[in-house]
Amino acid sequence: MGNATELKCRYHGWQYGSDGQTRRIPGAKNFPKFDRQRHRLDSFQVDTVGQLVFVRLSECEQTLSEWLGEFESLLELATELKDWKLNLFNRLTYDANWKIPVEGSLESYHLDEVHAKTFGSDPGEEATIHLFSEKGTSFQTESRGKSFVERTEEASIRWLTGSFDPRYRHIHLFPNLMASLTETITLVYQIEPLTAQQCQITVIGLGRSPSRHGLLKRMWAWGMRRMSARIAMKIFKEDAKIFPLVQSGKRGAVDHGVFGRCEERLAAFHKHWAAPSGH
Repeated sequence: MGNATELKCRYHGWQYGSDGQTRRIPGAKNFPKFDRQRHRLDSFQVDTVGQLVFVRLSECEQTLSEWLGEFESLLELATELKDWKLNLFNRLTYDANWKIPVEGSLESYHLDEVHAKTFGSDPGEEATIHLFSEKGTSFQTESRGKSFVERTEEASIRWLTGSFDPRYRHIHLFPNLMASLTETITLVYQIEPLTAQQCQITVIGLGRSPSRHGLLKRMWAWGMRRMSARIAMKIFKEDAKIFPLVQSGKRGAVDHGVFGRCEERLAAFHKHWAAPSGH
């Protein structure tokens, strides 16, 4: 994390400026015909939404705002600098095809079996809203339990900020970028294939900062950020245990394409991926 006006190779000591051209070449006489312009580093377009930085690796006619569409305002609201602080950055490797953890993020049908003690229960169809667009899908629920932890969370956020939004929202931008948004923690994560049966997830987490002054509030918010990051990683690690078994079950199995009403977002992802533009 950070920035610098120059980049230095730790192997041979070549130095490059922010324009990609070399600034210093040790033993430059060894390269009498070196063309600095031709051999400059590649440059890429960068844009931001809230505290998130997006790098465009290939040419695209759409701006970042156009690409994000209706999801931009959600990401910006949930990662504003004054309200949120980075409290988690981690990478995990899953022994499964990348589409399996994507699918696992798109339904709450497995919560009771895999995440009963961490994430909680499936809120049920009547308490959830699924939204669909050409760019992705989203999930929303206001259903909350009445456990001591949940009541403490709500009271803490009200004390730190003056209000509390009970909604849990999850968004999926096709094909592999996702975010879960709550009043306590925002998680943005991307799943990338490493091999046909292995993938990597990069997780960025942001926790709430107090909007009211006071040392006690800052200390309490710090503690909440640490706790929420630990719980989030525990959930991801619970998935890491089950996904290889799901992968194993896929081998040789016949895919009948059966989806329950609670798995509409999975069906939308399959439809997107099966379309020619989805590859």
